[in-house]
Amino acid sequence: MVLGHSFLCRTLSITEADSLTRASLRHLADHGYPFARAMVWVYEGEYIALIDRGKFYVLERPKLRGTISSPLRNWFFGDLYGKAFRLNYIERKAALLSHYGVKVGVFKRQGDVVFDFGKARGSLGGSLYGGQKGLKGEFFTGGGNLLGLGLRMDFSAAYDEEDMITELSLEVPPIMGPALELAGGYGRSSYGSYYHLLTLGWMWKYPLRFGVGWGYSQLPFSVIAIESFTTLKLRSEFFMWYGTFGYRLKMSWGFLSLFTFRGIGDWKERVGGEGRFRELGGSFHFSDNFAVLRMEFPLLRTATFRSGPFVDLLLERENHPLWAYGLYATFGRSFKFFVTGRRYVGIRGSVELQ
Repeated sequence: MVLGHSFLCRTLSITEADSLTRASLRHLADHGYPFARAMVWVYEGEYIALIDRGKFYVLERPKLRGTISSPLRNWFFGDLYGKAFRLNYIERKAALLSHYGVKVGVFKRQGDVVFDFGKARGSLGGSLYGGQKGLKGEFFTGGGNLLGLGLRMDFSAAYDEEDMITELSLEVPPIMGPALELAGGYGRSSYGSYYHLLTLGWMWKYPLRFGVGWGYSQLPFSVIAIESFTTLKLRSEFFMWYGTFGYRLKMSWGFLSLFTFRGIGDWKERVGGEGRFRELGGSFHFSDNFAVLRMEFPLLRTATFRSGPFVDLLLERENHPLWAYGLYATFGRSFKFFVTGRRYVGIRGSVELQ
């Protein structure tokens, strides 16, 4: 193999040589040469790749497609104007912006780099859980880039004659420095009512972000949080107030997920529902100290379908551990189904909003 007149190797397959050529082009794109190109031949069993770096490109007046508000545009390009093109850095900023509902595509056209901004769609859906004692349901909706400002909102609500749950979160991207999250929840059951309010200021260091904030749930408290957008998805929050300590942790990695919670003041969380103990489903059982471990084994798997057995474990203070097991199936991102060994069923579906 001859690569850019400087590299010779006779032990690579064509697929491996192609991969090395693409890596070389990406390295150049990350150092100011987005217009680098390769001319490739395979001649008498030898792979030849001649690479032309193209012109050195500085982001002074990038071309834009789609619509994006001025605050978001200024934030996205603020530290890019006048700088050499850096593909990795641009992709990291695009991934951050996608969290707030704005899709960013980068392509080359007529000697210039074009940024294509598109709006991610919102969603609307619901869920049903139950067994022999009847069904309970939930409604949820969410979306990003509200008002063209990158605002992201998620809302869910469920109720019956005696019980009710509502949860709302609103996120503001870091257009003024730190990002901001406002969140709250309210629950009512036959045992009483529970609520919490929370505000967090986030600082991004992609793929992590770190937050410091304040909350209230009968008692005021301070909170420190960290969230990861890597393969190990993690969100941890730690609450403190004059010797009182609490936490909320969500973690998922492959077939394993964990939710653990200890409240502060009168803050309680529902034990069942999405991402928690499935056999309680959407029930309105609240607790101020519990943990749920979930294990899924996708024995059947395609690009849009996964199915197999699952096991859930619930650990709750002053109660015996509970187990649930059964079968689950997911279809794309919009439909989920499970049935437990005790014939408890859950269905969750959503549709994208235009």
